[in-house]
Amino acid sequence: MNTMIKMGVVGAAAMASAASAAIYIGQPLYVPAGHEAVVTFHSSDAGWTGDVYWMGGDQEREGLGQWLFNNHSSSPGDSISLGVFENQTPLYFAYDITSGELNTFRMTDEVDIMQFAYEDIAANHFRMRIEDIKLPGGDHDYNDAMFDVQFYSTPAPGAATLGAMGLLLGFRRRRAS
Repeated sequence: MNTMIKMGVVGAAAMASAASAAIYIGQPLYVPAGHEAVVTFHSSDAGWTGDVYWMGGDQEREGLGQWLFNNHSSSPGDSISLGVFENQTPLYFAYDITSGELNTFRMTDEVDIMQFAYEDIAANHFRMRIEDIKLPGGDHDYNDAMFDVQFYSTPAPGAATLGAMGLLLGFRRRRAS
């Protein structure tokens, strides 16, 4: 059920500014091994209020997970680090609509995952987009809650230790001279 759809086919009016990028519907993002994942609230164009949650990297997880943002009360630029991931790990999110047509969508559900899409913004920078009206109906604009996910490379623990030891040895040699 994984689908790649070029922008302009889905939500053309809402996504016209990035017409050359691809949008991926129904797929989780994967954190590259040894990278920190940082999530930043971008915007919302929804009439309904909803909360975004991070469910972790386990597809069998129950519940909603860690609360990240509210699409009406969070401010653009609000950021949360999900931590550093040692292995390539999928990121699963949930969206809980708390006003309007009450509904909860989880990326771990094979039907609900179609409510989520993402696009490439730059290297290791993605924009996650959520459709808040249950598909196949809805307006397919995927702009009801939008947040960026960025992956930052982190030095391996061994490399950091070796670098620190090298600095200490260099400092000791200079002092001995």
